[in-house]
Amino acid sequence: MCSSLSCTLHPEGADPGVIHSKQRVVDIVRSWPDQTEIAVPGTHFLQEDSADEIGTAIASFVRKIRPG
Repeated sequence: MCSSLSCTLHPEGADPGVIHSKQRVVDIVRSWPDQTEIAVPGTHFLQEDSADEIGTAIASFVRKIRPG
């Protein structure tokens, strides 16, 4: 079960990314505890390209850590 509000998003279409390669970011983030990872489609502005998927994932995460 997740204990902190952290969602990790990595784009399928935004490789290599701005700062690091996609794989480097994934490796770093996967080393953190209490994470939820989803993959969403997108090219640049993921929050616009995949707003529904991101919102659904965040809502699901919050329900897991704050049932009721």
